[in-house]
Amino acid sequence: MMTVFAVFLWPTMADATESTAHVTDMLQQSVVIKGTVLDELGEPMIGVTVKGQGTKDATITDMDGNFTLQTNAKKLELSYVGYQLTEAAAQNGIIIRMEPDQTTLNDVVVVGYGTMRKRDLTGAISSVKQEEIRRAPVLNAMEGLQGKIAGLDITRSSGQAGTSPEVLLRGNRSLNGDCSPLYVIDGIAGGSISNLNPNDIESIEVLKDASSTAIYGSAGANGVIIITTRQGVKGKTQVDFNAYMGINAWPSFPGTLQGDDWITFLDERYYQSKGYRAEGTHGTAEYMNNLVGDAGLNFTTGTREAMGLTYDDDGNAIYNPSAAKWVNWKDEIIQTGVQQNYNVSVRGGSDKLQSYMSAGYQQEKGLYRKDQAQLMTFRAGGNYEVNKVVTLGFQSNVSYHNNNSRPSRLSKSLTQVPLGTVWNEDGTLNIHPIYDNQTYINIMADDVENVYERNVKRINLSIVPFVELRPLKGLSLKSMASVGYSNSRDGTWSGLNTYYKLSGSQTNKREASYNTGMSWSVGWQNVLSYNFMIGEGHTFTLTGITEYGKSNSERGNMSNENMNYDIQKWYNLQDGKNPVVLTDYTDKTTMAYAGRLHYSYLSRYLFTATVRHDGSSVLYKTKRWNTFPSVAVAWRVSDEKFMNFAKKWLYDLKLRVGYGVTGNANISPYSSLTMVESSQHNLSLGGGQVSNYVLTQAVANYDLTWEKSYNWNFGIDFNLLNNRIDGSIELYQTDTKGVLYKRTLPTAFGLYHAKAPYTKMSNIARIKNQGIEVTINTRNIQTKNFSWNSTLTFMTNNEQLKEINLGNNVTVNELVSLGLYLNNPTKTLYGYKKLGIWQTEEAEQAICFNNKPGDVKLLVNGSEGRGLTWDPNYTYTMSETDPDTGARIQKTHTGAYYEDILSTGERKYYTGNSPYSVSSATDRVILGHTTPDWSLGFQNQFIWRDFDLSIQAFMRWGQIINGASNSLLGVHNTTNIPECFEYWTETNPTNAYPRVYGQSTQAREAMGFVDGSYFKIKNITLGYNVPSKWLGKLNMTRLRLYGTITNPFILAKEHDLLKGMDPESNCSDQFPLFRTLVFGVNLSF
Repeated sequence: MMTVFAVFLWPTMADATESTAHVTDMLQQSVVIKGTVLDELGEPMIGVTVKGQGTKDATITDMDGNFTLQTNAKKLELSYVGYQLTEAAAQNGIIIRMEPDQTTLNDVVVVGYGTMRKRDLTGAISSVKQEEIRRAPVLNAMEGLQGKIAGLDITRSSGQAGTSPEVLLRGNRSLNGDCSPLYVIDGIAGGSISNLNPNDIESIEVLKDASSTAIYGSAGANGVIIITTRQGVKGKTQVDFNAYMGINAWPSFPGTLQGDDWITFLDERYYQSKGYRAEGTHGTAEYMNNLVGDAGLNFTTGTREAMGLTYDDDGNAIYNPSAAKWVNWKDEIIQTGVQQNYNVSVRGGSDKLQSYMSAGYQQEKGLYRKDQAQLMTFRAGGNYEVNKVVTLGFQSNVSYHNNNSRPSRLSKSLTQVPLGTVWNEDGTLNIHPIYDNQTYINIMADDVENVYERNVKRINLSIVPFVELRPLKGLSLKSMASVGYSNSRDGTWSGLNTYYKLSGSQTNKREASYNTGMSWSVGWQNVLSYNFMIGEGHTFTLTGITEYGKSNSERGNMSNENMNYDIQKWYNLQDGKNPVVLTDYTDKTTMAYAGRLHYSYLSRYLFTATVRHDGSSVLYKTKRWNTFPSVAVAWRVSDEKFMNFAKKWLYDLKLRVGYGVTGNANISPYSSLTMVESSQHNLSLGGGQVSNYVLTQAVANYDLTWEKSYNWNFGIDFNLLNNRIDGSIELYQTDTKGVLYKRTLPTAFGLYHAKAPYTKMSNIARIKNQGIEVTINTRNIQTKNFSWNSTLTFMTNNEQLKEINLGNNVTVNELVSLGLYLNNPTKTLYGYKKLGIWQTEEAEQAICFNNKPGDVKLLVNGSEGRGLTWDPNYTYTMSETDPDTGARIQKTHTGAYYEDILSTGERKYYTGNSPYSVSSATDRVILGHTTPDWSLGFQNQFIWRDFDLSIQAFMRWGQIINGASNSLLGVHNTTNIPECFEYWTETNPTNAYPRVYGQSTQAREAMGFVDGSYFKIKNITLGYNVPSKWLGKLNMTRLRLYGTITNPFILAKEHDLLKGMDPESNCSDQFPLFRTLVFGVNLSF
């Protein structure tokens, strides 16, 4: 028995002996290597990965750049983000210097359903890494990219808390709603960047041309933004804490007139409305009564007291301006807001398991009371390498939004009487600032508790598990499932004492609404990729994709009015007298098959071809599928032998050309079908009521199909002067055909509910975009203690609506009435054009338009659109009032305008007796468009020792905005104006603003349209990195303190008309943009 046991045991013991000998031999060969790693300036580098070549032996450098590694390798490999991979001999006491990878050509860039080296790209793709995203503190990551990526137009049009910037890539390509690019977050399309904390983002790639976006088919027509979040990494666990807090203040908005400036304004207003000055002398009761009475304000005892008028014992009025109760409503409405952002993350792992987890909290308090937004986020993810073939992993994200908002009354502050007592002595709001004037309402009435409330809460959840198989070298299959869930509630309460109800503008009743929404989405994506080489230098990457998606949403909208109590808000809708309940449900299914071939010969000759076959349930069953191909080639000219003469100054030169087709079916489900809805009138049957259903307003269109964008892109990538200058130039053209549009059908088709015409979604238009993009990165100065890097971006886009087919008999005027202008951008502004202000010496011309000096001078085209001609010799008489006697007299005038009427052959004169009447049919013109002719971004980063300074600036030039507040001047019932309005007077005849009274509707409309070109310094950030030698005792690897100011400087082209306003927000008089001052910390250990 023992003999048998020994026979079986002997081989095992022999193997063990052999293995022990081998291990002993290995240990005898292993040595301990100590060394130091320095950067290009000779400074120690922290966190560099040092690995024994061909082994799993690895470590990282400490605070002083030192490392200790036990290995039997002959060589060491060193890697660090932003630096070249470095090899060194495995020698004890070695000092290794790493060089920065300034060309970034070997950077890995995320492309659709995969990754690729930057040097091998054939399409127009811009990439931004984490350090650039986190350089300046922002609540939404896209704001941090403003002006940094050519072709990407980012603006923030509202200062309301929680609002996201508007993003447009290479122009508008659709007439049907949103033209925003597609967001792809960790491989899953359709996510929202507003659900992410910027600190969780690792990189952002912007795919701009069709050869890059066609892989996304129907979803990629407006461009694609790929967001990769931070993942777990091998090595020591790293904890990051990022926080900042600051204030929102100093909004770009003017104050209003007060004191003697207001009195002077009222005096001029009186003169312009009456033709003579107010009776009485300045400061007397008679004088003040005339002024405020003409402005529509009752001259009550409270009004007199508020104006600083008192009476002596003899009854004489005494004017004491210092005793007046002046109110600057802008300062009363606006508060100093606060924003804060906190994020903590933990990541790390072993060779087998890597994980990442983060939690974030954001809060923004806006400029108004009851205007605030909160965002809480939680992310978790991990990868587990089961073996060399199988890897499992997941990504998950939870976000919770809680926003409070209220109507803006800031526009009302511009015309509000600047008098009264805003607050009671007990700190409550005084609803009637002038105690004996009940018609004068405090414009902040909505701020009172339980008067007005709106609260929106939303929770979003996404989970993405995946499995990746690597059965052969170069072959991988990644299968991802995705589940998304969103639930929202929007509650609004409007009580009896809101501003508009107290002022009589709205019916005085309690109102409430309660709207809910819930959506689910599921998806399954499979990506098969095979990378292989044939011969020497011929590299192929084949990618196959299947993708399935299904989503549904359901909404419930409930409202009621005339409730009995205030405190229950929207939680007791059944208490009202007129309930309304609406619900709906939609679902959508998509399926896609795609493939891509990428070929590279020595990274010199490059070729990429993709094709995607897309299906969507939003279209009719015979139109649901379509195919979207693309092809691109690139040639690295700099690698050719005939370019050897330029090697000293030309590091890289690559030419690219690409063509592709993308689609868009961004319409509501069932848009191709005719739906039914409940009728307003039920049928009576057998004494009971039977529900009656009728067709909805939208009729069916079974031929409805995809919008298709045909895109050409020509690109040049370059790197010059020993990596000091690099960049790219892009020229592109996108022709979008079959543009979707909801057209109004002729009344011959009938009327919906006997009131409105029916509508039909159709493919009827064609939009063309073409433009140029330039990006230049420069490393201006690089020394041991100082560096200065710059980035310049430029873009111009020419967008035109080339065709629209609404039927054979549609006129140009009918297109104009729909806001459609052929050969112009989709966001075109059409209206009356201001030429200036009529001056005193132009009185004879002004009277021909029923104007007088000080009125707005408009461009007129005449009744037949050919303009008017001035005849200086024409004379006529007209009856007028003698300003001295008041008697009617006949006065002779010299000069008149005329036009020759071709239809009748007559010459028609326009005089003071028969003035020209401005017509909306002939005198409105195309004024411009809301998108810029060109944009320029300019970024600078300076580093001196441990200090860093970054300045982000950009320009938008050539766009027209509608500055609504400019149209306030000249309104008949205006009681105040912004303090920056330098209105026209006989002694101050300006050419920017008209006189303060009597402007026509057309004139005031023209005043609102302003050239919105501007230059802005978006932010300035100054940071200090605490030296590593001070951090060692705290076990920290990084501690950076910084301060940032946002929107510190704005220069508008029309600065005379935009004083105190920010053109980026279209000079919003609702929620203006503001300046922000924040202080923050970045901490790692």
